[in-house]
Amino acid sequence: MFEPFLLEWKFARGLSLDLLSTLSKDDLSFSPGFGMGPFWKQFRHIGRVQEDYVSAVLTGKVSFGNKSTHSKSRLTQDDVRTHLFSCDEEMLRVLSMTDSETPIDWFGESVRAQEHMWRLVGHETFHHGQWVIYMRGLDKKFPPSWSAWGF
Repeated sequence: MFEPFLLEWKFARGLSLDLLSTLSKDDLSFSPGFGMGPFWKQFRHIGRVQEDYVSAVLTGKVSFGNKSTHSKSRLTQDDVRTHLFSCDEEMLRVLSMTDSETPIDWFGESVRAQEHMWRLVGHETFHHGQWVIYMRGLDKKFPPSWSAWGF
């Protein structure tokens, strides 16, 4: 049963999309410092990781990497939004055919598919924390939905 996960995913991904909608082309190029990629790469990354999580549901084994077929070049707000919507559609398709108790090999640890997907919510939320630094560096206000995080 993935319904509780899907409710939390809708919340977390909704925050990501709300924040994305506030960013200009210049904002998406912003990096807060050395070793931290531009904002657009952060959004591309969450899509790529989501693809890896969905792939693990299909294969029964986690493998993280840069196997995405999505562009490696600079992405616009529309590109990112389209990619994230596509990732969500594929995830919903795969989960609709999957038993939540299906085991997934997490580097030698067996976890249920349900737990595996909750880890994806944790990953998205982790990036929300990073994005606070980006937004502070841009001196931008957060969208109203981010009041859930105290902003």
